[in-house]
Amino acid sequence: GMQGRVSWQMLRCAPDAFFVPSQALPAISKTSVTVVHDLGPLRYPKMYDVSVRRSVAAATRCAVKKAKKIFVVSQFTANELKHFFGGPDEQMVIAPNAVDDSVYLPLADEMVSKVLSRYKLGRHFFIMVGRDVPNKNRELALRAFEQFKSTRGVGDPYELVEIGPGHSAPPFPRGGEGGFRWFDYLPADDIAAILNVATALLAPSLYEGFGMPVLEAMAHGLPVVV
Repeated sequence: GMQGRVSWQMLRCAPDAFFVPSQALPAISKTSVTVVHDLGPLRYPKMYDVSVRRSVAAATRCAVKKAKKIFVVSQFTANELKHFFGGPDEQMVIAPNAVDDSVYLPLADEMVSKVLSRYKLGRHFFIMVGRDVPNKNRELALRAFEQFKSTRGVGDPYELVEIGPGHSAPPFPRGGEGGFRWFDYLPADDIAAILNVATALLAPSLYEGFGMPVLEAMAHGLPVVV
């Protein structure tokens, strides 16, 4: 494991740099570099299990104490890291996330139509992308969409399409028959095609270290509501 075998290797023959993307560093960690994406469990503790809060706090504290460099995905996350854990400024490297522009780009209508047909989607919908976790503020988006639908009249074609693990039927009497669609997982290529024709991306999240779906939507020129 990280604390046993990897620590032994670092002591025996440490590399010039040992990159640990998202977990606690080995006990012996002179050349380790790591990444901090966000500190949501510390900023909004009531939204996360105690075990998650503890593991994030322990891993981040370890990173500040042991890492040679810490990559952070935004200036915001850098500020959060400084607020909760301190550490020297020269330890942090701000390295923003980026869009895979071989996937998230304008597509021919023929390709888009095939994807829409596969999932039985029309061309009038708002979209949300991401896991269904409390900080994503899903309930607000659902209620906003329900209110929007109530003003549109019978036969309105607009839907709210949700993509990401953990989604389920909205907690409303209509039981998903009022324009709600949800998918547990879709390939990135299919999401990119769907973004080509969506009306707007909804991202009412309370907290993000970066917010990749927003950037991916913007790569398509898609309006975003954040």
